[in-house]
Amino acid sequence: MHLFNTAISRPRFLAAIAFCAVGLGLTVLSFAGAQPRPANGGKEGAALTPQQSLEQLQQSSGNALSAQVSGKTGAYSFVRAAAGSVIVSADKAASAKSRALSFLSNHGGLIGMTGAEQTAVSKGGAPAEGSELRMVKDQKDALGFSHVRLNQYYKGLSVFGAQVVVHMNDAGITAVNGDFAPGLALSTVPAVTKDGAGEIALATVRKGASDMTASVNKTELAVYPQGILEANGAASRLAYSVEVAGPKGSEQVWIDAQSGAVLVRIPLHKTAINRTIYSPNYDPANPDLFVQRREGDPPHPAPFVNNLYDFAGHTYNLYSSGFGFASYDGFDKAMISVYLINQNCPNAYWNGQSTNYCPAFDADDIVSHEWSHAYTEYT
Repeated sequence: MHLFNTAISRPRFLAAIAFCAVGLGLTVLSFAGAQPRPANGGKEGAALTPQQSLEQLQQSSGNALSAQVSGKTGAYSFVRAAAGSVIVSADKAASAKSRALSFLSNHGGLIGMTGAEQTAVSKGGAPAEGSELRMVKDQKDALGFSHVRLNQYYKGLSVFGAQVVVHMNDAGITAVNGDFAPGLALSTVPAVTKDGAGEIALATVRKGASDMTASVNKTELAVYPQGILEANGAASRLAYSVEVAGPKGSEQVWIDAQSGAVLVRIPLHKTAINRTIYSPNYDPANPDLFVQRREGDPPHPAPFVNNLYDFAGHTYNLYSSGFGFASYDGFDKAMISVYLINQNCPNAYWNGQSTNYCPAFDADDIVSHEWSHAYTEYT
């Protein structure tokens, strides 16, 4: 029995390999001698998919390109030419901004732009429907490469965290990367007032805090692209960005402009995880006593110490990446874990200042469960 059709043509075989590579976000093979398809995919006004855009670019350039598919948007977040080559040639006499916009007007489908959005880029304006890109920075580095940064806007509102960077040298465009929120279609008329959003943000920050002196510094209406920031495919929202200043630092609280729900809290101060493992006891009056492992220390000979250390870190990273929390209080409070034997054993518990574990209670789900009590107390 034959497993392969030996009559398959070499061009079809190479095309099949390239299709699989594009689908997986891997390096794309060169289509030497292949003919480029029309810019509109053969249909008047039709936009190419990111995969079609990459295939077209690959065919027209004849150079090997590397590409990475964004797990957040399904479009490409990174495309570059091999060292010493370019994705496309560009007029070096033109400004870096002009070259970047020209590239995106022709190949914006790579990052998920629609045909209307690409046309608007070529005309230097905003489409009737969809997003626009505005240049925020044009920088030339010591190696002679220019980097043009463009932020995404939707109907005049900033799209939080959405930025595209086009890289080039005198020969042409060498790479493009960043995040673009594709397919935005939402009302820009809020149901919640600006002052109302500020009150919700203040109430959120003050909840569980002993100091009630927090105040609102700035409130702006924008688009919060949940899919980009959290890679969960959620729909983008019209939202208020509320900057709140408190005694422990400032944070940015995002409030859904239609429902008033808190979307995420982002600390605006430097954050860093801080774990300390104690055994057999923890005395707040003598914090250097019975320390088994501090943040940054090498692994301990006792496995239970490393388990408490590692699993506390996993919990920190979960709440930080998923919800914007820096430790359980939102301000990088030290995460103290104690391995002990006392009258509460066998058990594990949170006592308001540390998580505590009896022997054999240092499993990952138990550690995360106990730290979640701390996070719940402060939210």
